[in-house]
Amino acid sequence: MSKFGDFEFKDFNALGQKLDNMHAATPRFFEDCLDELASRLRAKVIKKTPKDHSGWTAGPIQRKAGFYTVEIKYQGADFQSLRELENEMAAVVENKANRFIKQHLGW
Repeated sequence: MSKFGDFEFKDFNALGQKLDNMHAATPRFFEDCLDELASRLRAKVIKKTPKDHSGWTAGPIQRKAGFYTVEIKYQGADFQSLRELENEMAAVVENKANRFIKQHLGW
């Protein structure tokens, strides 16, 4: 029988604990991403809205069937701002994901 030497499992146990913590924090990560994206969209649209900005509201973040949603309400939605935000979404989520991974795994 071959001998492979001594092996310490404490590093694997520590990684497992970090992954468990990361898994538990994942819903909050998604909520933070949605909150930032909703805030960016609201700011873009408000800048382009004439006069009264008080009609804009962002609803609460909801999770249903594994999907997160946030509703932004106003009459006469600005679809140009939605397209602009769509171009930024990948970068925003990527930056937040990198910080999330570094926070939980130290990478």
